[in-house]
Amino acid sequence: MSYNTNTIFLIPSFVMMEFFKTINTSVSKEKLHQLFTLQNLENYTNLVFKIGSLNQNEAEIGGIWGEFTLLRIETINGVRFLLKECPYALTWSISTDIKKEQISIHLTVSRETIKPDFNVEIEEFMKDMSRCIIEYTK
Repeated sequence: MSYNTNTIFLIPSFVMMEFFKTINTSVSKEKLHQLFTLQNLENYTNLVFKIGSLNQNEAEIGGIWGEFTLLRIETINGVRFLLKECPYALTWSISTDIKKEQISIHLTVSRETIKPDFNVEIEEFMKDMSRCIIEYTK
């Protein structure tokens, strides 16, 4: 199993900014659905944590950006998370490719530009999540 965690792409687009991180590991979409639940949040990030009510698709969380309702949605190739009250509409997905050889983390914010500090926090979040996912999926 090899890992490529040095890849972060920042792609400014018309209405959002996107961040990507790729991990070379073999995981099926079904396994992603099982592993990346709100109940297991502490296994795949150190920077977001449960602080209140929790069900299968919604949790009260705290973290580096404050307190939010975190929503979880299963997608065809993985899982998408959304900070419901975030003014930047911050979302991220954890998904597998068609060949199931990589996990991709894709994060977006609904701004064309962001403050440098927020950019650094997002990059740290992506790095932390990558490190945690590598350990969690071994």
